[in-house]
Amino acid sequence: MLITNFKNFIKNLGKGGARWQLTLCLSLILVVAIYLYCHSVTMNEGREHVQLNKEQLSTIKIYLDAYPDKNVNENETEASHTLILRSERNNLILVLLKSYYDNQLDSLQEIQMMTILEKTTSNAAFNYLSQIRLLIKSTFWLTGKYVYLEAFFWSLFGVLVSLIYYVSIANSKSQETQTTEGIRSFDPNEVPGHIAKMLYAPACTIVLILGYHFISGVNENMVDISVNKGLIVFSFICGFYSGRVMKFMDRLKDLLLPISSKDDNVKSTEPAFGSIDVTLKLSSTFPDKELAADIIEAGFNSADVKLISPIEGKEPILLLLPEDDQAVSFSASNIPAGEYNLVATLLHRKSDDNIINLIGSKSIEISSTKLELELELNLTEAVG
Repeated sequence: MLITNFKNFIKNLGKGGARWQLTLCLSLILVVAIYLYCHSVTMNEGREHVQLNKEQLSTIKIYLDAYPDKNVNENETEASHTLILRSERNNLILVLLKSYYDNQLDSLQEIQMMTILEKTTSNAAFNYLSQIRLLIKSTFWLTGKYVYLEAFFWSLFGVLVSLIYYVSIANSKSQETQTTEGIRSFDPNEVPGHIAKMLYAPACTIVLILGYHFISGVNENMVDISVNKGLIVFSFICGFYSGRVMKFMDRLKDLLLPISSKDDNVKSTEPAFGSIDVTLKLSSTFPDKELAADIIEAGFNSADVKLISPIEGKEPILLLLPEDDQAVSFSASNIPAGEYNLVATLLHRKSDDNIINLIGSKSIEISSTKLELELELNLTEAVG
Protein backbone atom coordinates (compact mmCIF):
# COMPACT_ATOMS: atom_id res chain seq x y z
CA MET A 1 0.00 0.00 0.00
CA LEU A 2 2.78 2.39 0.94
CA ILE A 3 4.73 1.58 -2.22
CA THR A 4 1.63 2.12 -4.35
CA ASN A 5 0.98 5.50 -2.76
CA PHE A 6 4.59 6.53 -3.34
CA LYS A 7 4.37 5.52 -7.01
CA ASN A 8 1.18 7.51 -7.39
CA PHE A 9 2.87 10.48 -5.73
CA ILE A 10 5.74 10.34 -8.20
CA LYS A 11 3.35 9.89 -11.11
CA ASN A 12 1.20 12.85 -10.08
CA LEU A 13 3.94 15.27 -9.22
CA GLY A 14 2.42 17.59 -11.76
CA LYS A 15 3.48 19.31 -14.89
CA GLY A 16 6.40 21.65 -15.29
CA GLY A 17 9.56 21.16 -13.28
CA ALA A 18 8.29 19.24 -10.26
CA ARG A 19 9.79 15.94 -11.40
CA TRP A 20 13.05 17.61 -12.35
CA GLN A 21 13.15 19.34 -8.97
CA LEU A 22 12.76 15.98 -7.22
CA THR A 23 15.51 14.54 -9.43
CA LEU A 24 17.84 17.38 -8.45
CA CYS A 25 17.09 16.87 -4.75
CA LEU A 26 17.81 13.15 -5.00
CA SER A 27 20.99 13.90 -6.98
CA LEU A 28 22.18 16.25 -4.24
CA ILE A 29 21.52 13.61 -1.59
CA LEU A 30 23.44 11.04 -3.67
CA VAL A 31 26.43 13.35 -4.21
CA VAL A 32 26.53 14.19 -0.47
CA ALA A 33 26.48 10.47 0.33
CA ILE A 34 29.36 9.82 -2.09
CA TYR A 35 31.28 12.75 -0.61
CA LEU A 36 30.84 11.48 2.96
CA TYR A 37 31.80 7.95 1.93
CA CYS A 38 35.00 9.17 0.24
CA HIS A 39 35.94 11.11 3.37
CA SER A 40 35.23 8.15 5.62
CA VAL A 41 37.44 5.88 3.49
CA THR A 42 40.31 8.40 3.43
CA MET A 43 39.67 10.00 6.82
CA ASN A 44 43.40 9.99 7.64
CA GLU A 45 44.17 12.01 4.48
CA GLY A 46 42.38 15.18 5.59
CA ARG A 47 44.95 17.95 6.21
CA GLU A 48 45.12 21.74 6.25
CA HIS A 49 47.78 24.36 6.89
CA VAL A 50 47.49 26.90 9.71
CA GLN A 51 49.73 29.61 11.16
CA LEU A 52 49.99 30.81 14.72
CA ASN A 53 48.09 34.04 15.33
CA LYS A 54 49.41 37.05 17.26
CA GLU A 55 47.87 36.01 20.57
CA GLN A 56 49.35 32.51 20.35
CA LEU A 57 52.78 33.87 19.39
CA SER A 58 52.67 36.33 22.30
CA THR A 59 52.05 33.47 24.72
CA ILE A 60 54.87 31.41 23.25
CA LYS A 61 57.18 34.44 23.42
CA ILE A 62 56.57 34.72 27.17
CA TYR A 63 57.66 31.12 27.75
CA LEU A 64 60.64 31.41 25.40
CA ASP A 65 61.90 34.48 27.25
CA ALA A 66 62.04 32.40 30.43
CA TYR A 67 64.92 30.37 28.93
CA PRO A 68 68.39 31.90 28.46
CA ASP A 69 69.87 32.14 24.98
CA LYS A 70 73.18 30.38 25.40
CA ASN A 71 75.29 28.65 22.82
CA VAL A 72 76.10 24.99 23.35
CA ASN A 73 79.76 25.60 22.41
CA GLU A 74 80.77 26.20 26.03
CA ASN A 75 82.29 24.00 28.68
CA GLU A 76 80.75 20.58 29.02
CA THR A 77 78.73 21.33 32.17
CA GLU A 78 77.11 24.52 30.87
CA ALA A 79 76.48 22.96 27.46
CA SER A 80 74.74 20.02 29.07
CA HIS A 81 72.65 22.37 31.20
CA THR A 82 71.69 24.42 28.12
CA LEU A 83 70.57 21.32 26.24
CA ILE A 84 68.43 20.24 29.20
CA LEU A 85 66.79 23.70 29.31
CA ARG A 86 66.13 23.57 25.58
CA SER A 87 64.57 20.14 25.91
CA GLU A 88 62.25 21.46 28.63
CA ARG A 89 61.48 24.53 26.49
CA ASN A 90 60.71 22.42 23.42
CA ASN A 91 58.43 20.07 25.35
CA LEU A 92 56.56 23.08 26.71
CA ILE A 93 56.16 24.53 23.20
CA LEU A 94 54.89 21.19 21.92
CA VAL A 95 52.32 21.01 24.72
CA LEU A 96 51.17 24.55 23.84
CA LEU A 97 50.84 23.74 20.13
CA LYS A 98 48.89 20.57 20.84
CA SER A 99 46.54 22.47 23.13
CA TYR A 100 46.01 25.14 20.44
CA TYR A 101 45.07 22.57 17.80
CA ASP A 102 43.41 19.87 19.89
CA ASN A 103 46.22 17.31 19.38
CA GLN A 104 45.74 17.41 15.60
CA LEU A 105 49.37 18.15 14.66
CA ASP A 106 50.85 16.04 11.88
CA SER A 107 53.18 13.51 13.50
CA LEU A 108 55.91 13.71 10.83
CA GLN A 109 56.04 17.50 10.93
CA GLU A 110 56.06 17.34 14.72
CA ILE A 111 59.26 15.27 14.66
CA GLN A 112 60.89 17.62 12.11
CA MET A 113 59.92 20.68 14.12
CA MET A 114 61.34 19.31 17.39
CA THR A 115 64.61 18.42 15.64
CA ILE A 116 64.98 22.02 14.45
CA LEU A 117 64.07 23.53 17.83
CA GLU A 118 66.72 21.42 19.59
CA LYS A 119 69.43 23.25 17.60
CA THR A 120 68.08 26.81 17.89
CA THR A 121 68.16 29.55 20.50
CA SER A 122 64.96 31.02 21.91
CA ASN A 123 65.06 34.02 19.55
CA ALA A 124 65.60 31.81 16.53
CA ALA A 125 62.86 29.44 17.75
CA PHE A 126 60.39 32.34 17.94
CA ASN A 127 61.23 33.46 14.39
CA TYR A 128 60.84 29.89 13.17
CA LEU A 129 57.45 29.41 14.87
CA SER A 130 56.12 32.76 13.59
CA GLN A 131 56.79 31.72 9.97
CA ILE A 132 56.10 28.00 9.89
CA ARG A 133 52.84 26.71 8.41
CA LEU A 134 51.68 23.92 10.68
CA LEU A 135 50.07 20.91 9.06
CA ILE A 136 47.11 19.67 11.11
CA LYS A 137 44.48 17.00 10.63
CA SER A 138 41.22 18.25 9.12
CA THR A 139 37.77 17.02 8.17
CA PHE A 140 38.39 18.26 4.63
CA TRP A 141 41.02 17.66 1.96
CA LEU A 142 42.70 21.07 1.93
CA THR A 143 46.23 20.10 0.95
CA GLY A 144 47.76 17.42 -1.22
CA LYS A 145 46.35 15.55 -4.20
CA TYR A 146 42.79 15.26 -2.89
CA VAL A 147 42.28 19.04 -2.81
CA TYR A 148 41.05 18.99 -6.43
CA LEU A 149 38.42 16.42 -5.53
CA GLU A 150 37.31 18.67 -2.64
CA ALA A 151 36.92 21.58 -5.06
CA PHE A 152 35.01 19.36 -7.51
CA PHE A 153 32.51 18.20 -4.88
CA TRP A 154 31.83 21.66 -3.43
CA SER A 155 31.41 23.20 -6.86
CA LEU A 156 28.94 20.44 -7.72
CA PHE A 157 27.10 21.12 -4.44
CA GLY A 158 26.81 24.77 -5.47
CA VAL A 159 25.44 23.86 -8.91
CA LEU A 160 22.81 21.50 -7.51
CA VAL A 161 21.68 23.92 -4.78
CA SER A 162 21.44 26.72 -7.36
CA LEU A 163 19.38 24.58 -9.73
CA ILE A 164 17.07 23.40 -6.95
CA TYR A 165 16.51 27.01 -5.92
CA TYR A 166 15.89 28.16 -9.48
CA VAL A 167 13.51 25.32 -10.38
CA SER A 168 11.54 25.74 -7.14
CA ILE A 169 11.08 29.47 -7.84
CA ALA A 170 10.13 28.78 -11.47
CA ASN A 171 7.58 26.17 -10.37
CA SER A 172 6.00 28.41 -7.74
CA LYS A 173 5.78 31.33 -10.16
CA SER A 174 4.28 29.17 -12.90
CA GLN A 175 1.59 27.94 -10.48
CA GLU A 176 0.81 31.18 -8.62
CA THR A 177 1.49 33.90 -11.18
CA GLN A 178 0.98 32.30 -14.55
CA THR A 179 -0.39 35.50 -16.08
CA THR A 180 2.12 37.92 -14.56
CA GLU A 181 4.05 39.64 -17.30
CA GLY A 182 7.81 39.19 -17.22
CA ILE A 183 7.85 35.96 -15.17
CA ARG A 184 8.68 32.81 -17.10
CA SER A 185 7.58 29.38 -15.97
CA PHE A 186 9.83 26.33 -15.99
CA ASP A 187 10.83 25.18 -19.47
CA PRO A 188 11.74 21.47 -19.85
CA ASN A 189 14.09 22.46 -22.68
CA GLU A 190 16.38 23.93 -20.01
CA VAL A 191 17.14 20.51 -18.50
CA PRO A 192 20.03 19.63 -20.90
CA GLY A 193 21.64 22.95 -19.98
CA HIS A 194 21.31 22.10 -16.28
CA ILE A 195 23.01 18.74 -16.86
CA ALA A 196 25.82 20.40 -18.81
CA LYS A 197 26.33 22.87 -15.97
CA MET A 198 26.98 19.99 -13.55
CA LEU A 199 29.98 19.08 -15.72
CA TYR A 200 31.48 22.39 -16.81
CA ALA A 201 31.09 24.27 -13.50
CA PRO A 202 33.46 22.01 -11.45
CA ALA A 203 35.97 21.99 -14.32
CA CYS A 204 35.99 25.79 -14.55
CA THR A 205 36.32 26.06 -10.77
CA ILE A 206 39.46 23.92 -10.74
CA VAL A 207 40.92 25.90 -13.66
CA LEU A 208 40.30 29.19 -11.81
CA ILE A 209 41.98 27.85 -8.65
CA LEU A 210 45.02 26.70 -10.61
CA GLY A 211 45.10 29.98 -12.53
CA TYR A 212 45.03 32.02 -9.33
CA HIS A 213 47.98 30.14 -7.86
CA PHE A 214 49.91 30.28 -11.12
CA ILE A 215 49.47 34.06 -11.48
CA SER A 216 49.95 34.94 -7.81
CA GLY A 217 52.91 32.61 -7.33
CA VAL A 218 51.56 31.53 -3.91
CA ASN A 219 52.95 28.04 -4.27
CA GLU A 220 55.26 26.65 -6.91
CA ASN A 221 53.99 23.14 -6.21
CA MET A 222 50.73 23.00 -8.19
CA VAL A 223 49.73 19.73 -6.53
CA ASP A 224 49.72 21.19 -3.02
CA ILE A 225 47.76 24.44 -3.42
CA SER A 226 47.01 24.71 0.34
CA VAL A 227 44.25 27.33 0.40
CA ASN A 228 42.42 26.06 3.51
CA LYS A 229 38.67 26.52 3.99
CA GLY A 230 38.57 29.44 1.56
CA LEU A 231 38.76 26.77 -1.14
CA ILE A 232 35.42 25.34 -0.01
CA VAL A 233 33.68 28.72 0.02
CA PHE A 234 35.13 29.73 -3.35
CA SER A 235 34.24 26.40 -5.00
CA PHE A 236 30.64 26.52 -3.72
CA ILE A 237 30.17 30.11 -4.93
CA CYS A 238 31.63 29.25 -8.36
CA GLY A 239 29.14 26.39 -8.64
CA PHE A 240 26.16 28.42 -7.39
CA TYR A 241 26.91 31.33 -9.73
CA SER A 242 28.36 29.26 -12.56
CA GLY A 243 26.58 31.45 -15.10
CA ARG A 244 28.70 34.40 -14.02
CA VAL A 245 31.83 32.24 -13.99
CA MET A 246 31.22 31.42 -17.66
CA LYS A 247 30.75 35.12 -18.42
CA PHE A 248 34.09 35.77 -16.72
CA MET A 249 35.75 33.03 -18.77
CA ASP A 250 34.20 34.49 -21.91
CA ARG A 251 35.68 37.91 -21.15
CA LEU A 252 39.01 36.33 -20.28
CA LYS A 253 39.39 35.04 -23.83
CA ASP A 254 39.72 38.60 -25.13
CA LEU A 255 42.67 39.14 -22.78
CA LEU A 256 44.46 35.82 -23.30
CA LEU A 257 43.49 35.17 -26.93
CA PRO A 258 43.03 38.56 -28.64
CA ILE A 259 41.82 38.63 -32.22
CA SER A 260 44.58 39.40 -34.72
CA SER A 261 44.45 42.44 -36.99
CA LYS A 262 43.92 40.14 -39.95
CA ASP A 263 40.86 38.66 -38.30
CA ASP A 264 39.61 42.18 -37.54
CA ASN A 265 39.82 43.13 -41.21
CA VAL A 266 37.90 40.05 -42.23
CA LYS A 267 35.30 40.56 -39.54
CA SER A 268 34.79 44.24 -40.41
CA THR A 269 33.23 43.27 -43.73
CA GLU A 270 30.58 41.19 -41.95
CA PRO A 271 27.41 42.57 -40.28
CA ALA A 272 28.15 43.71 -36.72
CA PHE A 273 26.27 42.23 -33.78
CA GLY A 274 26.53 43.17 -30.13
CA SER A 275 25.21 42.30 -26.69
CA ILE A 276 23.90 44.24 -23.71
CA ASP A 277 23.55 43.88 -19.94
CA VAL A 278 21.12 46.23 -18.18
CA THR A 279 20.82 46.65 -14.40
CA LEU A 280 17.66 48.32 -13.15
CA LYS A 281 17.54 50.67 -10.18
CA LEU A 282 15.25 53.36 -8.80
CA SER A 283 15.80 56.97 -9.75
CA SER A 284 17.73 59.11 -7.27
CA THR A 285 14.78 61.55 -7.42
CA PHE A 286 12.18 58.95 -6.41
CA PRO A 287 9.63 60.88 -4.32
CA ASP A 288 8.52 58.29 -1.73
CA LYS A 289 11.34 56.71 0.33
CA GLU A 290 9.06 54.17 2.06
CA LEU A 291 7.61 53.04 -1.26
CA ALA A 292 11.12 52.93 -2.74
CA ALA A 293 12.23 50.54 0.02
CA ASP A 294 9.24 48.25 -0.72
CA ILE A 295 10.05 48.23 -4.45
CA ILE A 296 13.72 47.46 -3.87
CA GLU A 297 12.82 44.62 -1.48
CA ALA A 298 10.41 43.13 -4.06
CA GLY A 299 13.12 43.35 -6.73
CA PHE A 300 13.05 44.11 -10.43
CA ASN A 301 12.90 40.55 -11.79
CA SER A 302 9.36 40.95 -13.17
CA ALA A 303 10.24 44.07 -15.20
CA ASP A 304 9.72 44.18 -18.95
CA VAL A 305 12.90 45.42 -20.65
CA LYS A 306 12.99 45.98 -24.42
CA LEU A 307 15.10 47.47 -27.17
CA ILE A 308 12.95 49.37 -29.66
CA SER A 309 14.43 50.16 -33.06
CA PRO A 310 13.61 53.50 -34.72
CA ILE A 311 13.18 51.63 -38.01
CA GLU A 312 9.49 51.10 -38.66
CA GLY A 313 8.36 47.48 -38.74
CA LYS A 314 11.24 46.16 -36.61
CA GLU A 315 10.12 43.92 -33.76
CA PRO A 316 11.24 44.96 -30.25
CA ILE A 317 14.07 42.90 -28.75
CA LEU A 318 13.22 41.51 -25.30
CA LEU A 319 15.96 41.44 -22.64
CA LEU A 320 15.78 38.52 -20.20
CA LEU A 321 17.28 37.47 -16.90
CA PRO A 322 19.63 34.44 -16.97
CA GLU A 323 17.56 31.27 -16.75
CA ASP A 324 19.42 29.68 -13.87
CA ASP A 325 21.42 32.44 -12.23
CA GLN A 326 20.18 34.70 -9.44
CA ALA A 327 21.29 37.82 -11.27
CA VAL A 328 19.81 41.31 -11.33
CA SER A 329 20.84 42.29 -14.86
CA PHE A 330 18.77 41.78 -18.00
CA SER A 331 20.69 40.76 -21.09
CA ALA A 332 20.43 39.99 -24.78
CA SER A 333 22.96 38.98 -27.42
CA ASN A 334 23.27 38.84 -31.21
CA ILE A 335 21.70 42.30 -31.50
CA PRO A 336 22.23 44.02 -34.88
CA ALA A 337 24.38 47.10 -34.45
CA GLY A 338 22.59 50.42 -34.52
CA GLU A 339 20.63 52.94 -32.49
CA TYR A 340 17.86 51.81 -30.15
CA ASN A 341 15.56 53.14 -27.49
CA LEU A 342 15.95 51.11 -24.27
CA VAL A 343 12.62 50.99 -22.39
CA ALA A 344 11.88 49.24 -19.06
CA THR A 345 8.47 49.05 -17.37
CA LEU A 346 7.52 47.55 -14.02
CA LEU A 347 4.16 47.02 -12.30
CA HIS A 348 4.40 47.09 -8.50
CA ARG A 349 1.53 46.14 -6.19
CA LYS A 350 1.43 48.28 -3.04
CA SER A 351 0.33 47.06 0.38
CA ASP A 352 -3.14 48.56 -0.23
CA ASP A 353 -3.42 46.47 -3.45
CA ASN A 354 -3.09 49.54 -5.66
CA ILE A 355 -0.75 49.08 -8.60
CA ILE A 356 1.78 51.70 -9.64
CA ASN A 357 3.65 51.97 -12.92
CA LEU A 358 7.39 52.53 -13.11
CA ILE A 359 9.17 53.31 -16.33
CA GLY A 360 12.63 54.18 -17.54
CA SER A 361 14.04 54.86 -21.00
CA LYS A 362 17.34 55.77 -22.61
CA SER A 363 18.69 56.15 -26.15
CA ILE A 364 21.64 53.84 -26.76
CA GLU A 365 23.84 52.60 -29.57
CA ILE A 366 24.71 48.92 -30.02
CA SER A 367 28.11 48.06 -31.49
CA SER A 368 30.23 44.93 -31.74
CA THR A 369 31.41 45.38 -28.15
CA LYS A 370 29.36 44.43 -25.12
CA LEU A 371 27.36 47.30 -23.58
CA GLU A 372 26.81 47.35 -19.81
CA LEU A 373 24.69 50.09 -18.26
CA GLU A 374 22.22 51.02 -15.52
CA LEU A 375 18.69 52.24 -16.20
CA GLU A 376 16.76 54.28 -13.65
CA LEU A 377 13.04 53.74 -13.08
CA ASN A 378 10.66 56.42 -11.91
CA LEU A 379 6.90 56.74 -11.27
CA THR A 380 4.31 57.32 -13.95
CA GLU A 381 0.60 57.64 -13.28
CA ALA A 382 -0.95 55.32 -10.67
CA VAL A 383 -3.31 52.54 -11.65
CA GLY A 384 -5.75 51.36 -8.99
